[in-house]
Amino acid sequence: MSNRRDKLFVYGTLRNSMRNRFAELLSRSGQLLGHGTVSGNLYQIEGYPGLVRSASTRDRVQGEIYLIRQPQVWRVLDDYEGCGPRDKPPYEFEREDVMVTMDNGTVVPAAAYVYCGPIREKSKIASGDFLAHSGERT
Repeated sequence: MSNRRDKLFVYGTLRNSMRNRFAELLSRSGQLLGHGTVSGNLYQIEGYPGLVRSASTRDRVQGEIYLIRQPQVWRVLDDYEGCGPRDKPPYEFEREDVMVTMDNGTVVPAAAYVYCGPIREKSKIASGDFLAHSGERT
């Protein structure tokens, strides 16, 4: 049986169509369960997005949910997101629990890397979809 500790919601550079070694690791070592949304807003940080949580159910971020089959993958992804054991706080991202509304309407608990930095000078991605925003949609 799975739980939120073995699922990851990804919305940016870890998505299936991205071409980097961390997205490829996730694709190889995890199982793509489908697409969905979480409550929040998406901001362009640099060449990557940051999810900022929102209390409004109208603010939605698009992404994918993976079942993590190999627990050691969490350490690699935490390092990639800058919140691993070798990183010093304050972290730019932290792994937090979220509720994902899947495209079929099912609500699934998962983890997501949530942006913790300042957003005052960051551009909001109005669509909530990093792939559509960056032209990476396949």
